[in-house]
Amino acid sequence: MRQTPLPRLRALESNPDTARLARLAREATELDRDDFARVLRVPPVTVGRWELGATRPGPVEEVLLRAIAADPEVCLRLIEGSAS
Repeated sequence: MRQTPLPRLRALESNPDTARLARLAREATELDRDDFARVLRVPPVTVGRWELGATRPGPVEEVLLRAIAADPEVCLRLIEGSAS
């Protein structure tokens, strides 16, 4: 069976300012770094590194950060609902 490649998500290089995106998304939720990390299910140090630009979120995390920045209330409800 021939596999069809998945469509490529927007590449990280398309947004050189992922540090700003990470901070914007967290601030949009009005959560501190620890609580935001808990929601994303990543260590708080990871969120800190994203915000400082020391590391970049992966493509899935970047899409999630973009969604949270655009509509934090809806995203938080969806994420919290999926944990149940």
